[in-house]
Amino acid sequence: VWLCMFIAEAFVKSVAWGFVRNRTAYLRDGWDVMDFLIVLLSALTVSFDVPAVRALRAIRPLRILGRFSNTRIVFAALITSVQASFSVMLVTSVFWVIFGVLGVQLMGGQFFSCNDPTASNRSECVGTFTDSTVEQTILYPYTYSELTFDQPRQWRNPPYSFDTFGYAILSLFQIALKANWVEIMYHGVDVNGVGQQPVEDSSRTNALYFIAWVIVGNFFSLNIFLAAIINAYDEMRMRYDGSLFLSRSQQQWQALQKIVIYSRPEPKPVPPRNPARRVVHRAVFNSYFDAFIALCIFANVTLMCMEYYNQPVDLEESITLGNLVFLWIFTVEAALKMFAQGALLYIRDGWNRFDLGLVALGWLTTLLESSVSGLRVLRLLRGLRVVRILRAVRVVRSLRQLIRTLVSVLPKVWNVALVLFTFFYIFAVLGVAVLGSLQLGPDLNDRANFQTFGNALASLFRTATEDDWPFLMHDAMARQPGCVDRWPEDCYAAGREILTECGSRGTGTSSLFF
Repeated sequence: VWLCMFIAEAFVKSVAWGFVRNRTAYLRDGWDVMDFLIVLLSALTVSFDVPAVRALRAIRPLRILGRFSNTRIVFAALITSVQASFSVMLVTSVFWVIFGVLGVQLMGGQFFSCNDPTASNRSECVGTFTDSTVEQTILYPYTYSELTFDQPRQWRNPPYSFDTFGYAILSLFQIALKANWVEIMYHGVDVNGVGQQPVEDSSRTNALYFIAWVIVGNFFSLNIFLAAIINAYDEMRMRYDGSLFLSRSQQQWQALQKIVIYSRPEPKPVPPRNPARRVVHRAVFNSYFDAFIALCIFANVTLMCMEYYNQPVDLEESITLGNLVFLWIFTVEAALKMFAQGALLYIRDGWNRFDLGLVALGWLTTLLESSVSGLRVLRLLRGLRVVRILRAVRVVRSLRQLIRTLVSVLPKVWNVALVLFTFFYIFAVLGVAVLGSLQLGPDLNDRANFQTFGNALASLFRTATEDDWPFLMHDAMARQPGCVDRWPEDCYAAGREILTECGSRGTGTSSLFF
């Protein structure tokens, strides 16, 4: 249904504006070309029901980026930066090739090791050996026991290596992102020759290879890529707002005018005519009163930091009483300022509304604590007291300026977040289509996998934050026990889907995805 609507949209625009020939034709605009290609690929996925083709449906969300002008700038900057990134890639690829070839020569075939540490080479890594492990048998008091068992010797290679140029580039990519790179370096320092059991620190000079690559691959190469993207974004932004064709002084003048337009000076409190309100106004709007309130705020923060688990009842009652005293102080402060300024003038100020909201939240949590008996609910209500710390923002001028800066950049953060979420969505759908049927392993497990869209999003977030993502990639590339080589649509038995597809190091699908 949605595809038919998008096809109808493309048809109507082509009829109204023309298809190609006119200057205002449908395919003369870059965003319309992208929409047309997405509709075309979507129609292709309906005609050919193949997993690789079905995965192309994931690019449909790209159409939403063209509906907002600000997201257009961000996405166009990413597309424009591809050309600059390609030039950077040509320069940095020289270093990747040099270090890749050098890594194969230095450590190729030497990452293999025997699971029996007593074996000194591959020829001795046969038969079985007695292994042992220590397990906790009693929780408390802590009691451990050593368990022994026989297992076969295995001559095996870790997931990362420098056996071939391709594996070397994959390992260098992992090191450049500083993802578990120290473990790879330790393996490289322990190499002892082809077919020999690694020995600790037997090749210490190899550490210089890894340190040099961290400097070249991370500090140099990645930062150049980031600089190219930022430069492309600045150029695209100036092209959209017209400042690209302005001189440096004209751009500064334009920026100054925007600051003047959007700046909001703080109004100075005007003393009221009423004598009683004038006295209160003079009392609350002076440096001594502000210093007293600031002292109360930081004292209240210190008091909240004194709480700890399983604290004495006397301390808990003292902290509760102290929080109540400070809440009354802040309530009296708000009441005095409202009386001195008037309710309408007081509410008009944003910081006053902020203070009043915190006071109301404090009284709400205090009243609910006395009527709620659940332990978890009580802890939640007591935890809400911590928001009083935010009152320190108003007291410290530099913090107020930081908050205003954060608020001013929120629209731009929203634009970037929308673009990032779109790519997260695309890769999540691709992950379900490409990696969703893989057999689970030690790290690609029931919590981190691509079997469902939610799990795929969580796994991608873990990958984006560089939280041991190489283990997910290596699990996706490995052939886990019990897997078979077949496509997901063949993995059905008795009406239930059996996810047993093997990963493959040869095709490189998993590594390219990550």
